[in-house]
Amino acid sequence: MISWYCVICNRLKRVDSQYRLIELHLLESVKPLRIAVIANCQARPMAGIIRLLAPNIEISGITITHLAKPDEAQKAFELYSSSDYIFAQWVSDSYPVEFLRATAIKEKFKDKVISWPNIFFRGQCPDLFYVTHPEKGRIVGPLWQYQNRVIYDGWRKGLAVSEVIKLMTEGGDWLIQLEEEAIGSLTALQQRETNLNVIVSDEIVEHWHTQQLFFTFNHPVKYLLQVVARRLLQTIACRITETPVLNRRPEPFLRIIPTLMPVVVNQLNLNIPARAIAKGCNLTISDKVQTGNETVYYEPYALIETSFRALDKQLAPDDIVKFS
Repeated sequence: MISWYCVICNRLKRVDSQYRLIELHLLESVKPLRIAVIANCQARPMAGIIRLLAPNIEISGITITHLAKPDEAQKAFELYSSSDYIFAQWVSDSYPVEFLRATAIKEKFKDKVISWPNIFFRGQCPDLFYVTHPEKGRIVGPLWQYQNRVIYDGWRKGLAVSEVIKLMTEGGDWLIQLEEEAIGSLTALQQRETNLNVIVSDEIVEHWHTQQLFFTFNHPVKYLLQVVARRLLQTIACRITETPVLNRRPEPFLRIIPTLMPVVVNQLNLNIPARAIAKGCNLTISDKVQTGNETVYYEPYALIETSFRALDKQLAPDDIVKFS
């Protein structure tokens, strides 16, 4: 049966201007899908990509998991209730903000929830990690909240800057662990993807040796974000509109780009360019260490020396800290 819309359009073909006006009116009268996005620092870039891929979608709201507070549950639930879908990044059952846990969101909003993973992989920066003190919190340095494992171990052992440079450039026992770190990170991601609506590990498996996919372990390039965005939209059978604007958008996570030394590239058989110069941030080191918003490029000596001074102000070598 021919729809009334098609009949109207056929009758108005001879009057092109009127046809276009009526078609535009009909399209605008279709209520857009309202989608809420729940995720970590990947939330805003993901929402921006979704807006470009599906102009008929309205982002009803964004919840950034690490900024959310327990007393915000009611306001968040009102947002999710008024949305057609919730694109929810997986959050573990141990997360302190209980209402954002994946099981809690799924139990309350059921089929409205479309789950996707935290896009996280250590394989292209296996010598990078967080150091957290139980009282002082995240330890910072020239790479913001990230620490280089070789530099940190050198500082803890009391090595000179020149000795750490030699380890970073020539390698050592620390290189042996890198492949295990990469494979373990990939396996952990695949396990987290179990029962999720959308996965990304298959794309990482295919390309991580030959294509830059991550700047830091939790900061993917826009290509991976676009892959996940398309899969989310396909899950709800949403029409995707390809636009050149998408590729012209800048990378969202360019603030910190750590070194990728040639010995690491060789050890992991990576076919991506090595980087001896790190892109980091400015530091104020006085009674305490504060990171700034200015971009600073660090050659190996400056990166090590600045890291040593920042660590000296925040920790003692025998302090008990958590690595993640």
